Amino acid sequence: MSTLLDRTRRLMRALAAQSADLDALLRALADVLTAESMLVDSEGRILGRQGHGNGHVEGGAAVADLIPGAPGDLEEAGRWSANGRSRAVLPVHNRQRRVGALVLGRRGPGFSDDDLILAEFGAYLAGEILTRQADGRREEAARERAAVRMAVDALSFSELQAVKSVVNELRGAEGLIVASRIADQVGITRSVIVNALRKFESAGILEVRSLGMKGTYIRVLNRQLREELGPRPERAAHG
Repeated sequence: MSTLLDRTRRLMRALAAQSADLDALLRALADVLTAESMLVDSEGRILGRQGHGNGHVEGGAAVADLIPGAPGDLEEAGRWSANGRSRAVLPVHNRQRRVGALVLGRRGPGFSDDDLILAEFGAYLAGEILTRQADGRREEAARERAAVRMAVDALSFSELQAVKSVVNELRGAEGLIVASRIADQVGITRSVIVNALRKFESAGILEVRSLGMKGTYIRVLNRQLREELGPRPERAAHG
C-alpha cells in the first residue's frame, strides 16, 4: 500500500509534468486519492471537476445537485457519507479570504487522515492557483485600461465623440454601424469617424472591417473600453 510520502510525491510529479492549472491539480488529486475531485466557489458553483479515470467534466453546475448531504456553506473541513458515497470537503482560501472549497467523493471506504492531509495540501495549492489567476486578471485589466487611455489621448475631441457614438451603437461587443448616419447624428464628418476607428484599430482596441454597402463591422477587442469611455472631464479640442 502506498505511503503518504509516496502519494505526495506522485501528486507533485503529476503537477510538475504539466501546467499547474486547476484542471491539472484536480486531475492529480483524483488520481492520487482515487476519488472524484471538485472545486466549488463560495456561491456553490462548480469551477472544475475531475473524476478518477473519467476525464474532465464541465463546471458551472450547482454543487447541491451533485453532492447531496454537503454542508450548506462548505465553510468547515469535514467528512460525511450520503447515498452510499463518502465525501470530504476542504475550504480554499485566497489571501486569508475563503473563496470556495475542494470537495472529494468516492464509493467505498471513507477518507482517511492521510487522505485529508493530501486534500489539505491540494486545497492550499488550489488557493495559490486562484490567487495567481486573480492577479493575472487584474494585471490584464490594468494593461487594457492603459491601452485605452493612451488611444483616447491620441484622439481629437471630435474623434473622441465619434468613438463614443460608434461604441454606443453596438449591441454587446460587436455589430454593424453606418458611419455616415453616425456622422449626421453627431454633427461631424464621416472622415473623422474613419480616422478615429483607424487609430483604435491600430492600437488593438477595435477590429474594424468594411462590408461595403452594408456598413462597417466593429468588434471590441479591449474589455475595458466601455468603462474608460464613460464620463470623463472635457478636454480642449486639438484638432
